[in-house]
Amino acid sequence: VMKYLYLQHLLLNLLMKKKGAVELSITTIVVIIIGLAILGYGLVWVKGLFQQFTTISDEAIRQAQAELENQMGSNQNFYLSATDITVRRGEEEQIVAGIRNTDSSSKSVSITKTYAGSGSDPGIIQIFPNSQNIGKDEVYPFFVVVNTKDKNVEVGKTYPYIAEGKVGGTVIDRIPFTVEIT
Repeated sequence: VMKYLYLQHLLLNLLMKKKGAVELSITTIVVIIIGLAILGYGLVWVKGLFQQFTTISDEAIRQAQAELENQMGSNQNFYLSATDITVRRGEEEQIVAGIRNTDSSSKSVSITKTYAGSGSDPGIIQIFPNSQNIGKDEVYPFFVVVNTKDKNVEVGKTYPYIAEGKVGGTVIDRIPFTVEIT
């Protein structure tokens, strides 16, 4: 009888372990399915964000291109929409710059800036994009962003810069500009 009870106890333990293993397997499968569903929704959301940013960027480039066509003269090779920029501390301002490929073939054009003041550059100027390949006599817009957020700038101070338009690495023009912090 003891042997029989012992065997029955072993058989019952074995069945309980299998039941626990089956429950664990089902739980694992459910967690994996929920994780995949969340991942799928997350990927769709991120894809939508990138499409929105691309649309905004394309629209901004079209608007900048239209401004350049209206403001930049046919004999002008380098253009800034403003040379005296006023921005409130902690805020951001953007101007448009344009450069014409004056070379006889397609070249990379770019705009760089140099801080012309005393001391070190406060790091408030960013230019987008870095460079662009364009055809002969084409004009391409760049965005000069003045960002004073999280920057150590003094209210009432004017920061001088020089923008350089380059075609194929050769400087074709320089335009001085200033940023006044209010």
